[in-house]
Amino acid sequence: MPVKMMTKKRFPSYRNHIKILVEQKRLEGKEWPYLNSYVTNLIAHDNRYAITGKQVKELLDLAI
Repeated sequence: MPVKMMTKKRFPSYRNHIKILVEQKRLEGKEWPYLNSYVTNLIAHDNRYAITGKQVKELLDLAI
């Protein structure tokens, strides 16, 4: 399957999806190092989209 760039139009929806997953882990009592690693793994293992550096930073900021 070819990899597509994450568009500006699609990114807010993707960010909200990741935000929900991070909030669920935060409610379980997970702290920043775990959440940062969790978001990194989600990004790395999602082979559907190529994500820009700015988008990666926004997603990692969700873990803070």
